[in-house]
Amino acid sequence: MGAVICCISEQGEKKSLERKLEKKIAEIRRNKFGQTKLKSIDSIVMLFPMFKEKLKTLRGMFE
Repeated sequence: MGAVICCISEQGEKKSLERKLEKKIAEIRRNKFGQTKLKSIDSIVMLFPMFKEKLKTLRGMFE
């Protein structure tokens, strides 16, 4: 009985991973065609290097 439950949970994990992969592929396709959305501070920092320097200055002020 335990083997059956094990196999069922592995199938569920596989489906979950497939869904995550599909989401990532869709996101990459959207970004490829110019529909970019800034979703994180890291993406902003990569676009604006001066912003990164100012963030370092601010971090130093609060430490």
